[in-house]
Amino acid sequence: MTQRLSQIFAATRTSVVTGASDWIKRRMGKDALLSHTAASTGNALSPAAKEGLGADALPVHSPLYPVARFIKAKQDEAALKMAGSPVLALGPVVFAAPWMLLGLLTLPALWWLMKTVPPKPLQMNFPAIRMLFNLKSQDQEPAKMPLWQRLMRLTAVALVVLGLSQPTLNPEQPLSGTGPVVLVVDNGWASAPNWDARVRELNAMIDRAEGQGRPIVLLPTARPEDGGPVNQTGPISADDARRFVATLKPQPWPVDRQAAAESLATLELTDPTTVVWLSNGLNDSGAAALTERLQQLGTLRVLEDAPQNAAQLLSPPAADGSDALTITIRRPDSVGERTLTLTASDEAGRAVAQADATFAEGQTETTAVFNLPLEVRNQLTRVSIEGENSAGATVLLDERWRRRPVGVVMPTTTESAQPLLNEFNYIERALDPYVDLSSGTVDQILSPDIAVLVLPDSAALTETEQQRIAQWVANGGTLLRFAGPRLASEGNGTSTLLPVELRPGERILGGQMSGEEVGRFAPFEQGSPFYGIRLPTDVTIRREVMPQPSANIDDRTWARLQDGTPIVTANQNEQGWIVLFHTTANTDWSNLAISGLFVDMLRAVVGHSQGVKTGLSGPSVSLPAIQTLDGQGRLIEPSGAVRPLTREAIDGSLFGPQNPPGFYGNESARHAHNLASGVPELTRLSTIGEGTLRQSYIEAQKETDLRGPFLGAAMSLALLDLIVLLGQRGALPSVRRRRSPTPA
Repeated sequence: MTQRLSQIFAATRTSVVTGASDWIKRRMGKDALLSHTAASTGNALSPAAKEGLGADALPVHSPLYPVARFIKAKQDEAALKMAGSPVLALGPVVFAAPWMLLGLLTLPALWWLMKTVPPKPLQMNFPAIRMLFNLKSQDQEPAKMPLWQRLMRLTAVALVVLGLSQPTLNPEQPLSGTGPVVLVVDNGWASAPNWDARVRELNAMIDRAEGQGRPIVLLPTARPEDGGPVNQTGPISADDARRFVATLKPQPWPVDRQAAAESLATLELTDPTTVVWLSNGLNDSGAAALTERLQQLGTLRVLEDAPQNAAQLLSPPAADGSDALTITIRRPDSVGERTLTLTASDEAGRAVAQADATFAEGQTETTAVFNLPLEVRNQLTRVSIEGENSAGATVLLDERWRRRPVGVVMPTTTESAQPLLNEFNYIERALDPYVDLSSGTVDQILSPDIAVLVLPDSAALTETEQQRIAQWVANGGTLLRFAGPRLASEGNGTSTLLPVELRPGERILGGQMSGEEVGRFAPFEQGSPFYGIRLPTDVTIRREVMPQPSANIDDRTWARLQDGTPIVTANQNEQGWIVLFHTTANTDWSNLAISGLFVDMLRAVVGHSQGVKTGLSGPSVSLPAIQTLDGQGRLIEPSGAVRPLTREAIDGSLFGPQNPPGFYGNESARHAHNLASGVPELTRLSTIGEGTLRQSYIEAQKETDLRGPFLGAAMSLALLDLIVLLGQRGALPSVRRRRSPTPA
C-alpha cells in the first residue's frame, strides 16, 4: 500500500512539474520576459544583469505592477525548477512542496465521513422510571453533525495541508551567481533616520544567502568608531553575518566611499555574484568609484531612502548677535511639500521652544526662526528636528549664539551725567534691545565675562585699569572706544588701547574758518564688518580726531568719510580687538548717535566679537572633547578614539572617529562642532548606469513565509472544535441558575 501511494505521488509530481514547465514555455518565453523587464525598468539590460534582474522592477504605484508580480512569480518558479526544486506558483504565492497539496483530495472523503458518522450521544440520568411510561415506539435516525462544524473541520484540515506545502508570499528571485553574496551598507549620519529598514534588508539578504548555502561579505562604508580603516568582513557564514549586523549602528560622521572602493580592490571573486548596496541615497565624491567597483563584482542592486524618508541637515544660525535664531534646513530632494517642527532644548534636555519650517514643492532649503526672550535664549544648547534622530538633524549652540554681554564704563563727572550730554544714554538706546547690557566701573564690569567693553570719551581710566583692560583684550575681548575732547587732548597717552596712532587735537569740518564741508560716510568697503549696511544721506560728521599716516592705515580702516579720511579704525591685539570711532558717542561732534546707522554699526561690532570664552582665538587651538553626538543625535561621553579639536579640524570641517560632532573645550568655554560644516552639498545619488536595479526601501518586496499563519490558524480551529465537542458531550462545567425557594 505504501509503495502504491509513493508511485501515485511521484506520478502526480511529475505531471505538475511538466505541466507548469510547458505552460511557462508556451506563455512566457525567455526573450519576452527580458523584454518586459527592460520595458519595466526603463533601462537596457546588460548580459550580466539578465540573470539576476527581476520582472517586478515596476514601481508599486504602476498600474502594471500586479501583472509584473505575476510574471515574476512564474519566473521564480521556472528558476527553481531549473535548480531541481519542484514548485507551484499561484499569483504572488509559491509552494515549495506542491506534492503536499494532494492532501486536499482527502477533503471529500472527510466530508462524507463526518456526514455519515454521528457524534457520540449525550448521556443523561433520568429522574424517574415513570418518564418511560406511555412512550411510543418509532424509528430513530442518527443525529447529523451540524454543517458549520463540518465546514470548520474541513477548513482546519485544508489549512494543515496548505501549511505543509511550504507556501511563500511574494517570493524573492533566486540570487544570481555562485560566489559569496556582497552586502554594502552606508552607515554614516544620513542612514540614522531609516536605520531599521536597513537592518531588516540585511537580515533578509542573509536569510536568502543561507538558503542557497552561500557565504557573505559585509562592508560598512563609514569609518568604525575605534578609528580604524574602512574594510570588508568575510566571506563569513550566515550566523556570523547576523552577529556582525547586530553590532552595526549609524555613525555621526559622513561615509567614506572612496575608501570602501579601495577596500573591495583586495576582494578576489572567481565567479560573478550578487551585490546589494544599501545606500543612503546621497551623492558624494566617492560614489562613482564605489559604483564602478560593485558593478565589476556582479549583478548590482541598489536600495535607497524614498524622498519622504531622506535625511535632512540643519545648519547653525549666524553668530551675529541678532535677536532671533534663524536655523536653515536642507534636504536632498525637492519633491513634495513637507512641514517640520524644530525643538530647542536647554542644558538639561528640556524642550524650551518650538518653531515650524515648511518645504514647498521644488524647494530644497527653508528656515525656521526662534524669537525668544534674552534669558530663555541664553539657556539654549541644541536645536533638533522633531521625530528625526540623527547627528545631521541636530545643531549644538555655544556662547557664540547667545546674546552677547556688553559692558559700558560709566563716566564719573556730573557734567557728563546730564541726559543730553551723557554718552551712555545714546549707547544704551542703541544696544539695549539687542544685547545683555550692563554698566559700572572697570572693576565691576570685567569681573563677570563680557564680550564687548564700551569706553566713552568721558570715562577716564587709571593706569591700573588700562593694564587690566589691555590684558582682557589680549585674552579675546573687544574694546569699543569713542573719541572726544579728552582723547583729542591726551593724544597717544593711551596708545596701548588704540588701534592707530592719533594726531593731537581735533579736525573741524563744515566750520566757517575751515573752508570744508561737513563729513559724510563713504560706502562701506567689502571686508569691513559694516559692509552691506545701508547708508542714510543725513548723517554728518562735524569733528573728528585724525590718525597719523602709516603704511597699515588702510588695513585697519573699517569706515571712511567721502574725502577718504578714516572714521572707524580697528586692530587685532593678540586674541582680541580694539575698535575706535573717531567721533563722539553723543551729538557734540556729529548726529551719528541719533541715527539708525549708529544702531547698525554698534550691532555689527558686537557681532564681530567672538563672544564669551570660546577658546578659538589664535592659530594654536587644542580643545578636549566634553560631550559628543552619536549616530542618533544623542549627547554621550566621548570614546577613547576622540582626540582634541584642533584649528586644522575646525577650519577644514573634519569629522570622523577622532573629531565627531559635539562640544569641545571645558565647562566654562565650549565650542560646538556641528556636522553641517562638513557636508557642503546635499544632493541625490546620481544615475548609476544600465543593468542596475534601483529601488527604495519601501518598494523592495518583502518575502513572507505563510507556513506559520496557516498552521497556526489550523491549530486555532482544532482547539475551537475540541471545545465545541466537549460542550456537546456535557464535559464542560455549566452555570446553573439557582431556583428560588418555594414558599410553604
